[in-house]
Amino acid sequence: MSRPIRIAIHAVAGHAIGTGHFGRSAAVSDALARHPGVEVTLITAPEGEPLARAYFGEGPAILALPDTPDMPVEALGRLSPDALFLDRYGVARDWEHAAAHAGVPLMALDDLAEARDADVILRILPEPDAPKGPRSRVFEGPAWLPLSDHVARRTAPRPVNERAERLNICFGGTDPTGETLPALAALANMTGLTIDAVIGPGTAIDAEALARFGALDHINLHHAPSQADLAALLASADMALGAGGVMLWERLAMGVPSLVITAADNQRPQVSWASERGAIRWLGHHGEVSGADISHAVVTLAADPDARRTMAETGQRIVDGRGAVRIAAALRAMTLTARPVTRADARALYDWRTDEANWRYNRSDADRPAFDDHCRWLDRRLADPDCVFRVIEDRGTPVGVVRFDRVDDTATLSIYLVPEAHGRRLGLPVYMAGEAALVDARPDVRRVTSAIHRENSGSVRLHKDAGFTLSEADDPDWYSAEKRL
Repeated sequence: MSRPIRIAIHAVAGHAIGTGHFGRSAAVSDALARHPGVEVTLITAPEGEPLARAYFGEGPAILALPDTPDMPVEALGRLSPDALFLDRYGVARDWEHAAAHAGVPLMALDDLAEARDADVILRILPEPDAPKGPRSRVFEGPAWLPLSDHVARRTAPRPVNERAERLNICFGGTDPTGETLPALAALANMTGLTIDAVIGPGTAIDAEALARFGALDHINLHHAPSQADLAALLASADMALGAGGVMLWERLAMGVPSLVITAADNQRPQVSWASERGAIRWLGHHGEVSGADISHAVVTLAADPDARRTMAETGQRIVDGRGAVRIAAALRAMTLTARPVTRADARALYDWRTDEANWRYNRSDADRPAFDDHCRWLDRRLADPDCVFRVIEDRGTPVGVVRFDRVDDTATLSIYLVPEAHGRRLGLPVYMAGEAALVDARPDVRRVTSAIHRENSGSVRLHKDAGFTLSEADDPDWYSAEKRL
């Protein structure tokens, strides 16, 4: 039996920095756990270890190391992972150097545009002027936001009540600037609104003051709820009041209209970005928002169903909740290899392509070709300099085939899995590995097109998760798909 695919995640948490990195990384860990044969290890500092299980559950192993400049080298030396996911501020360059030296593919979730040489750099907000190394690929946009599966399952549009009846208050896992008590004080007399106040697992708070608010009939206190319970609380809310970290994006994905107080300077860019698009209302930065500001904003939004509906719809257009799935697939793709197709692959290609699981959605209505005809077709493809044709392998075993036929700056996609690879969540990783090979071989390609049978639900989902836009085709049984690179 082959050894598992080992993927390491580095993230930290604590009272001062909060738990947002744990929340995002836990979503990636959960998504990776659904890939057969993948084992995840969390690399963290001792301060974050007590909080880790609240976010990661019993899933990954945990390696807690002293938070020193030697951490990257020591961690990679101990684990020898097949790929590494980094979600932490201020250390990207150290991990880039260590990963390059160890030969470990690195993906960095790079909110502050610090990463330069990671194999894959993810930025939630566009940073067109941020420098990057020649071998790095940059993926941008909220589609790459890793949100928990509990949130992702609750992204269907919801009805909007004429008047808001329930408010969720949560300032993250630690509430480092102490926003919860002032918010409760501002809303203590607002008895017409049920308030669910979430106290995160790392929050230091005046217990007596909190208990006084909890004794009020319209205020419910929820201490360190599980990720599932927290998502359920958000799903029951008509609106929310909170900070601008990870939960900002969770509220957008779930269509919960939000009033936001930024609790850290690094939250300002994303809160400003969301506010400019009408997805939230930004009340201001911590220390600058009064109790009167809070109560006025809550009363105003609670009485305005049109505004809440617009905010909910805008938020859900921005965030689809599938970011963790995409990141997990991209990490898995980094463990695959793409080799050029050769004439020696003729028989295998024929058997794979004409297998019933693959042939049923063939674009042509023609019968399966004779093997000799297939070989002549293959010779033409191999002789065509505009054809990028790759077998995707998992540690030497073929798992998929990807072909791109280029005309000018556009490449047309053909993709299928080896029959034995069906059911192993390899479709999206195989596409991503193939796309990376295309970009490497033909950097002038700017657009990929594809045709998808409407009944091929797996291919429809693959194309959407890979960033394709689907539209109606001339043939009513098919979609046309397009992606900009």
